Amino acid sequence: MNYGGSMKQILLSLFLVLSLSAYSAHHEEGEVKNQFQLLSTYEIAAGQNPQDLAEELMEMQKNQESYGYNNCGVYRHQFGAMRGFYTYCNFDDMKQFAAVMKKSIAAQSSDPSPVQSYASHSDNIVAVLERNLTEAPNYILNSEYNFGPYLTANEQLDRANKLYDVYKEGFGACNLTQHRYGPEYSFYIVCGFDDFDDFAEKSAKTDSIYEKSLMDEKLDIKVHSDNMLIKVMD
Repeated sequence: MNYGGSMKQILLSLFLVLSLSAYSAHHEEGEVKNQFQLLSTYEIAAGQNPQDLAEELMEMQKNQESYGYNNCGVYRHQFGAMRGFYTYCNFDDMKQFAAVMKKSIAAQSSDPSPVQSYASHSDNIVAVLERNLTEAPNYILNSEYNFGPYLTANEQLDRANKLYDVYKEGFGACNLTQHRYGPEYSFYIVCGFDDFDDFAEKSAKTDSIYEKSLMDEKLDIKVHSDNMLIKVMD
């Protein structure tokens, strides 16, 4: 979804996060909550045909859904740092994650030495704090924020919510997620747009709201990065 030179930091601005949920039925208990996301990145190797990797990842995500994730998808780099693919899978809780991993590990045991077709890879689990983006849009803006370590957890959350409110008003539909397990402790704001004309309009509106509401706020932002991604599969 600013990796300081290292690919890992960028990635989980994604998509991505992205808590982009095309809700699907799951579990005997009934309601799908989608409180968590598994976000992964796959960097395109030098000389590799990106379409080959895209097809491999789309097949992988179909398998992930068959193992028990609620919904999975694939996005591709459009603007930002890492030239690669960003995947996501939604799930309800860690018990569901454990059940999925058991099936995934069993399936991998039948092919213990697969050929790696990407340059580098990273995984992150994020918790979904706010969800207004309930369908996977054509494009997403992935914004990562990391705040000063001298702030308490609640103070960091307060600043993330202030920024999220601006994005949500400007873009109309956004999600706010927070690091749970993975490379870095950050908040991720993911917003959708239809095309770059739509982005230009929503970006201008967001800038105007920011100038009016947050220009004099002490936000204590330590690291910030943006990535734009285009949908491959949802």
